[in-house]
Amino acid sequence: MINLPLDETMKHEGEHRVKHRAKHRVKHQPQAQPQRQPQDQPQDQPQLQRQPQLQRQLPSRARCLVGVFATLIMIAPAAGGAQTQSQRARADSVFADFNVTTPGASVVVVRQGEVVFRAGYGMANLDHGLPITPETVFDVASVSKQFGAFAISALVESGTIDLDAPVSQYLPELPDFGAPLTVQHLVHHISGIRDWPITLAIAGWRYDDVISFDQILRMTWNQKELNFPPGNEYSYSNTGYNLLAEIVQRVTGASFASWTHDNIFGPLGMANTHFQDDHTMVVPLRAQGYIPGADGTWAVSPNGLTALGSSSLHSSVDDMARWLINFDTRTVGGPSVIDRMHTRGVLNSGDTIAYAYGLSGSTWRDRQMWTHSGSWAGNRTVITHFPEIRSGVVILANSGIYNPAPASQEMAEIFLADLLGPDTQSTAQSPSPQPSPDPPPVLSSLELEEYEGDWVSEELDTRYVLSVVGGVLVADHYRHGRTVLTPRAPDEFMGDQFFLRPVRFSRDADGRLADMFVGEGRARNLRFVRSR
Repeated sequence: MINLPLDETMKHEGEHRVKHRAKHRVKHQPQAQPQRQPQDQPQDQPQLQRQPQLQRQLPSRARCLVGVFATLIMIAPAAGGAQTQSQRARADSVFADFNVTTPGASVVVVRQGEVVFRAGYGMANLDHGLPITPETVFDVASVSKQFGAFAISALVESGTIDLDAPVSQYLPELPDFGAPLTVQHLVHHISGIRDWPITLAIAGWRYDDVISFDQILRMTWNQKELNFPPGNEYSYSNTGYNLLAEIVQRVTGASFASWTHDNIFGPLGMANTHFQDDHTMVVPLRAQGYIPGADGTWAVSPNGLTALGSSSLHSSVDDMARWLINFDTRTVGGPSVIDRMHTRGVLNSGDTIAYAYGLSGSTWRDRQMWTHSGSWAGNRTVITHFPEIRSGVVILANSGIYNPAPASQEMAEIFLADLLGPDTQSTAQSPSPQPSPDPPPVLSSLELEEYEGDWVSEELDTRYVLSVVGGVLVADHYRHGRTVLTPRAPDEFMGDQFFLRPVRFSRDADGRLADMFVGEGRARNLRFVRSR
C-alpha cells in the first residue's frame, strides 16, 4: 500500500463541525466514518471508501453530463498502443461509487511525461447539479505546501533567502524561544512551532469560521514556547509553512499570491490555479466541499480559510498535471531548485526523515515515490510522483469521508504497471502484545471539585470554566459549549471533544494544584492558570 503523510484536519474535521453544519442538506444513506490514525503519522491506506448514495435524483441532463465526463474524456494513448477499453473500464470502476447523487473526484494520470487519462466523477455542486470535470477547481489543502516550498527553494537559489538563517532575521515579530530556529527547520516540520488547527481550536475557533492568514500570524507572534527544541523531532506544522509564505512576502515585496502566479502558475500555463488570499473571492469552476450531515444527509462544508503557504491553493487536475510534469522537465525552476525540493530533513540526532520540501519520500513497487495528501473543508486530495519513470497521479475530491490514496495506487497499477517493479509487499506481522494500561482513577465529586475554577490562557486569550455537574467534571467554553472531562491518570483527563485531549494539571512542592496544560502532539502543553 502507498504510505502518505496524513494531512492536518482529516481526523478531526467532521467531529469539529458536527454541531455547526450548513442548513442545506441532501439525503444520503448513513455511513460510519472510517477510523483514522494521528495526522502527523503515515498511514497504511485502507480500501477505497464507498460513498453514501443520495436518495434524490438529479435531472437527466446532469446524469448525461456526468456520464460523458466520467467515461469519455480521455486524451493521449498509453505508451505502446492505444488506451484499451479494459483500462478505461477499470479506471471507471475505481470511482464507481461516485455518481450524480454524490460528491466526487477528478483524476489525471501522467505516463512518461504525457497525460494518458483525465476524468471527472460525481458532482461539483449538489445544489445546482453541476458535474465534476478535469477542469473543476478544488481547494487542494496541504498539497499546497509544495508550492510554498518551491518558492523557498527558488529564493534560496537566487541568494535571497538563507536556509540556515534564524527565522527572526526575516520575521522579527517571532518570539525568542531561547533556541536557534531556522528557515530549514520550518521547511521540514522540525521547528517545534505549534500547529494552528489544534491551537486555534483550543482557543475557541471552529473550522467553519473565517480563519485568515493574518490571524494565524498573530497567533504565532503570541506563542510562548515551542513544542520541542528545533531539530529534535518531526511534527507536522501548518503554521511553519504559513511563516515561510510570510518570509516570501517580506523578502520579495510581493504578495504570496502574486509571486506564485508570476513565478509558477503563469510560466507553467496553470490558468485555473491560484492561492486564495480573500475567502470572499469568486472562483470559476470551483467544487463545493461536502461532509456527512445529520440524519442521513450531505452537508455543505464552509471554507473561510486563507492559510497561505500551508493550504488555500485552488487548482484542477488539468493544471496539476502541468506541475507534475515539471518535476521531470524542470522547465520552471531549473534542476537545482527541483533537486533541493527532494532533499529530506535531518534531525539533531543525525536521523533522516521522509519529509523534504512539501513532499514525502518513500519506495513503492521498487520505484522511488514522492507524495503528499491534503484535507480541508470537505476536500480530500493526493499527488503521487514517480521520478524514475516520469509518471504520476493526481486526485482531487470534494467528499469529506473519501480517502483518495488507495485510488491513486489503483490508477498507477492500471496505467503504469509495466513501468513499476514487482509487488514485494511483505505480510504485516502481528504486533507484540502490549501490557495493559493502568485502570483510570475513579474520583468522587468531592475529589473532582479540586479542579473547579476559571482557567485562563494568556497566550490564547481564552477561558474554560471547570465545574462538577452530576458527579462529572466538565469544561464550559463560550464558543465550544460543554466538554466532558474523563479521568485517564492522576491529574490527567481526556475531553470528549478532540481539542481538549489531554488536560493535565501540575502541582507545587506542597502538593497543591498549580497550572492546567492542554494538548499534545502538534500543539503541546498550552498553559492555563486559575483566575478564581
